[in-house]
Amino acid sequence: MNDFRPFLSVIVPVFNVEKKLNLCIDSILKQNYDHFELLLINDGSGDASGNICDSYLGVDKRIRVFHKNNGGASSARNLGIKESTGEYICFVDSDDYVDEHYLSSFLVEELVLDKNTLVIQSLINEIHGVVINQKNTFIPGLYTKNNLYKLFSVNDISRRGYPVCKLFSSEIIKKNNIQFNSKIHYCEDLLFMIVYLKYVKNVFIIDESHYYYISTTGTLSKSYYTYEMEFFTFQTLNATFKDLIPILKLNDQAIESFDTNTLGNLLFRSMISLYRPNTRKSRKERIIIIRSLHTKENLHYLQKYIWNLSKINKLAYWIFKYELFVLLDLYYSILLYLRYSLDSMWNMILKKYYKNKYG
Repeated sequence: MNDFRPFLSVIVPVFNVEKKLNLCIDSILKQNYDHFELLLINDGSGDASGNICDSYLGVDKRIRVFHKNNGGASSARNLGIKESTGEYICFVDSDDYVDEHYLSSFLVEELVLDKNTLVIQSLINEIHGVVINQKNTFIPGLYTKNNLYKLFSVNDISRRGYPVCKLFSSEIIKKNNIQFNSKIHYCEDLLFMIVYLKYVKNVFIIDESHYYYISTTGTLSKSYYTYEMEFFTFQTLNATFKDLIPILKLNDQAIESFDTNTLGNLLFRSMISLYRPNTRKSRKERIIIIRSLHTKENLHYLQKYIWNLSKINKLAYWIFKYELFVLLDLYYSILLYLRYSLDSMWNMILKKYYKNKYG
């Protein structure tokens, strides 16, 4: 393995992260594997992020900086892919950081046997400044064409579709023109991974975690987009996953896992977005949309997902199932008005909880 030194491209989309960017960049430059290029894609930042990127140009020759008009993380990653020269591509988000083994841990023997093997590692959550010690969220090992379905049925990879913590083949991405869909702003990374899986024979999951994901989980203000955007995301992922089923020979358990945890979640988000303060529809519009969503297939997606939620949402499911649309609208109007009104208080409670439990 000492003579296996592929050139890697590390792509970091950057947008308004001046307070966190130095930590991110410095952590990448401290890797114990040095055969890589670092592409910093400044996506039209309005703060000092762009200047911080430029300040590193004279510090390390491996760094390349690109400035573009703001277009979102997907467009920034796509530019990084276009400009990359490495044999492999990996991603780091600019508000996260990695330890010194992040890159070297990807260079496993399985990659030598099949250069296009998708290599995956887990991440470490840091919530409200507190590092959450957790076990590997995946079952490590080699997954081949005969058991790739286990990525969904056993590892529930659809919940971990983020582009970070994965080593992608540049050849596969560029040959098949795989890009992040800039038309959606949620689950675009999962969509990218699902499309990518169409072209691999092997996936290797390592029993290591070297990526620190900084989370501020708890606020609702940034959780949802417009109904149209949420529902478009649901439809796009639904169609893309159906194309993947025969290719990976996914079994019923794998399909059920995706239907419940991903499609059920996205459809539920779509419905909730009708009541979100910044994307709220009129009562008439809400009822028309809810009525249109009442199909056998959608009930299937919602039933098992909602069954893992609170009793409040279980009751809402039954109201929806029996086509009491006006009642459902009233129910969620009141419930979510109260929920969003208490958002600030809820966030404070979560911060205190994490500090008390893990601090």
